[in-house]
Amino acid sequence: MNIDIQLQKKVEQLGLSDKAAKIYLYLLEAGGDYPSTIAKEIHISRSTVYRILTELSVQGLIVEIEKEKKQFYQIEPPESLLRFTEMKEELAKGQVKQAKQVFPDIEELYNSLPHKPKIRYFEGLKNIEKILDDQVSQAGEYEIMGWGNITALQMQLRDGVLERYFKKADERPIKTRVILAETEEESVFWQDLYKKINITYRIEKKMISKDQFPYDCELGIYGENKVSIINAHPENPNGIIIEDKILYGMIKMVFDFFWDNLPE
Repeated sequence: MNIDIQLQKKVEQLGLSDKAAKIYLYLLEAGGDYPSTIAKEIHISRSTVYRILTELSVQGLIVEIEKEKKQFYQIEPPESLLRFTEMKEELAKGQVKQAKQVFPDIEELYNSLPHKPKIRYFEGLKNIEKILDDQVSQAGEYEIMGWGNITALQMQLRDGVLERYFKKADERPIKTRVILAETEEESVFWQDLYKKINITYRIEKKMISKDQFPYDCELGIYGENKVSIINAHPENPNGIIIEDKILYGMIKMVFDFFWDNLPE
C-alpha cells in the first residue's frame, strides 16, 4: 500500500515519528490490520511495528482488539489525534514552566565551574548572526573591541544584519573600538552605513593594510569576559564565543597594545 507522503509529513508535524505516522495512516486506509501484515505491507521490521503499535495504543490513537485469536489494531476516531496534539502542547507548557523553575540552580552551577572556559560553537549564517546579537546584548555599560574585515562579513550575511547590529549598539551604553583592513569596499561600507543609520555615538576606527589582515573574519572582545571569532568563509561560515576572564583579559591587552601603537 502506498502512503500519501504529504499527508504523512503533516501527521509527523503533530508529534509522531515518521514510522509511527506511516503505521497510523496505513491503519487509517486499511481500516485495521494485524502486526505481521502491517510489517510486510509498509516494510518495517515486525519488532519495530509491535513497539510503535504499543506506543500508539498508550497515546490513545489506536485500539487493540482480539480478532481470530490474534492481535488486531485499528485507529480510534480522528478526534483522538487532536486530543493527542493538545496533550503534547500542555505537556510542553509544563516543561517550560519546570525549566524556568530549575534554571537559576543550573545557571548558578554552570557559572561556578572554576577555570573552565565556556565555549559555544555556531555554524551557518543564521547562527553567526547570534554571535553579533550577543555582542550588543550584554548588561550594563561596556566596550566592544576587535579586529575585522567588515565587508567580507557583510557579503555573507543577510541584507540589513549589520545595519541592525550597529543600530542596536547605538541604542545601548556601548563604546566601540575596531581595527579594520583598509580597502575601498570598507570605506564605501562605512559611508553607506552612516547614510542609513543616524549613529549618535562615535565608533573609533583604526586601519591597517589588507596585507596585514588578509583574513575574512572578525575577532571581538566584549562584555566582561567574552571573546568571539567569526569566520566568514563563504563555503563554511562558522564562529565561537568563549567566556573566560583570563583569556578575555589577555586578548584585550594585546588589542590595547596594537591600538596604542597604530596611527590615528
